[in-house]
Amino acid sequence: MKRHHAASAGMAGRALLAALALGLATPAAAEEELSWFGYGDGAMAALAYGIPDSDYAPLVIRCDKGATDAVFRVEHEAIKARNGAKLPVRLTTGALKLEISTTAHHQEMDDLLHLQGRVKLGRALRAILAAPGKLTVTAEGRVTEYPLKGAVKAAAKLFAMCGGKAP
Repeated sequence: MKRHHAASAGMAGRALLAALALGLATPAAAEEELSWFGYGDGAMAALAYGIPDSDYAPLVIRCDKGATDAVFRVEHEAIKARNGAKLPVRLTTGALKLEISTTAHHQEMDDLLHLQGRVKLGRALRAILAAPGKLTVTAEGRVTEYPLKGAVKAAAKLFAMCGGKAP
């Protein structure tokens, strides 16, 4: 079920960014279409894969203005990981690879485990987002794929505000 905000577009965007920044995403109905979307409000920016105009985003990269690194957060169906566990998350597409050190955080609100770490807003991440095909996210042997269509355009505000020019 898509969740609509009753506020204006600006307020809705800030509410979404706040929810993403706090990792408060909740599962959405299967019939909703997931896509890449970005947001910047002058103080922070985010790139997310989820349902625009909702609070559902299983993958989020957000940063504060001027930062060269960002918070990376992804939902994870744990195999053995528990709250507080340190887990590497590997992002790959084709021959491109990037590993992110994360910590598992259990969210009681949605009863999911989120893996959160910091990622450099550098060439490796830019190249992965600009690649054709799918982004493969691997943690604890579990693989999740995200189509990269639209990721570069959606990342423009994130890289403009936090990591220089867009990919």
